[in-house]
Amino acid sequence: SEVVDGVVRGGGQASVGVIGQGTGGDFRKSLDIPHRLDAYLERLKKRDEKAVDVGLLQYTDTSGARVQTHFVNILSLGMGGLVDQYIADASRALGGTIAYFAASTRALANIRAGKLRCTVTGPNGTEEKRIDTLMLAICNGQYFGSGMHVAPTAKLSDGLFDIVTFHATSKLAFAAQSRGVYSGSHLKDGVATMFQAEKLTIELLNDDARDVFLLDVDGESRSGFPLDISVLPGAVRVCT
Repeated sequence: SEVVDGVVRGGGQASVGVIGQGTGGDFRKSLDIPHRLDAYLERLKKRDEKAVDVGLLQYTDTSGARVQTHFVNILSLGMGGLVDQYIADASRALGGTIAYFAASTRALANIRAGKLRCTVTGPNGTEEKRIDTLMLAICNGQYFGSGMHVAPTAKLSDGLFDIVTFHATSKLAFAAQSRGVYSGSHLKDGVATMFQAEKLTIELLNDDARDVFLLDVDGESRSGFPLDISVLPGAVRVCT
């Protein structure tokens, strides 16, 4: 997302190539690129490019300053941001999935549900939603958290986010219900719902959750509400 942020700020004239070496490696899954060096290099060599959407995020940081950045895969709120904070200090010796599992266990012990007021503009107009949740994911890509298939129907080039929100506010219920996120069955099982949007404003209404209800911006932890989020259709070209 830092590379995409720079390309978009520079006018979007450069193309982006992917050589996935992050802990999760999730964005390349939505691009259908196998996790092999030769596969990455073959795509760079062919230069078959696809214009993909980019998310524009504005938030208020801990100093009170208004910050603007971009994301290309998934922005999540709540558990995801806290996991990112913990995984930054975790060992990767046993691999990304184990690192995420350990960080998720710790985050579950410390998270508090966020009470969110969301103004959503989507295919059916603008509406306000009140959502109480431990995690909400604003998805351009389909995967995050080292293989969690959180948004099975998300498309990188449709001009819309798939917004996935988990219903459970109890930690035990969330732990039990969120297992299906790896297979993508959480939406079919009714433990989460999905709606689409091209623009959102999100406020966190309960101050008691402010220190732990963090942002996960393509795997990087950030903090600060309110949020203004919008889709920039086809804003960057990626070698696929």
